[in-house]
Amino acid sequence: MQPAENAPADVGEIEEPRLADLYVYWAAKRPAAGGRPPRGAIDPVDIPKILPFLMLVEIHGPERFFFRLVGTNVAQGIDPTGRYLAEGAPDGPYRAHIVALFGECQRRGGPVYAISLYDGPSGPQRRTHRLFLPVEPRPGDPPLMLVGQVTESEKSHNGSLWQVAPQMIATPVLKSLDSGGRR
Repeated sequence: MQPAENAPADVGEIEEPRLADLYVYWAAKRPAAGGRPPRGAIDPVDIPKILPFLMLVEIHGPERFFFRLVGTNVAQGIDPTGRYLAEGAPDGPYRAHIVALFGECQRRGGPVYAISLYDGPSGPQRRTHRLFLPVEPRPGDPPLMLVGQVTESEKSHNGSLWQVAPQMIATPVLKSLDSGGRR
C-alpha cells in the first residue's frame, strides 16, 4: 500500500512502514469531516499485509482492555485474543507500561505513535513500534482501538514480553498524530 495523495500530512512521523500504511488505511475510513472511523468501516481483512501486526481492543474501563483480535506477529509466545490484559500480562511494570500507553491514546482522543525499548532476560533489546488508532464503536458497544504493533530485535527471543517481563522499559517516542483531519 503506497501513501495516497490525500494521505494524512503527518504520516511521515511514523518510522515503521507497515504502521504508516495502517495510518493511511485508518484515515481513509474516517468521515469526510474527520474524527474516528466507524467500526463498520474497519475490516482487518482489507489489509492482509498488516493483519499479523494488528490488534482490535475493546476498552471496558481505565485499565480494562479486552483483546478482540490479535495478529500472529503480536501474539508471540502467548495469544491474548479473547482475554483481558490483566489475564494475559503479569502484574508489574510491563503491564503498567501497556496500560499507560493505551491510556495515553484515550486521553489524547486521537492517533498516538510510540516507540518503546525493552531489555531483559529473554534476549537483546527489543524496539517496538505501536500505533494506537481510535475507532467509533457501534451503538451500545464499548469504545474500540485499532492498534498496530511491530517489534524489531537483533535475534529471536525466548518468550514474549507477556511471559517474561523486561528489566528495562523506556518510551523515547510518544507523539500525537492527526492535527485535525486529512490533507
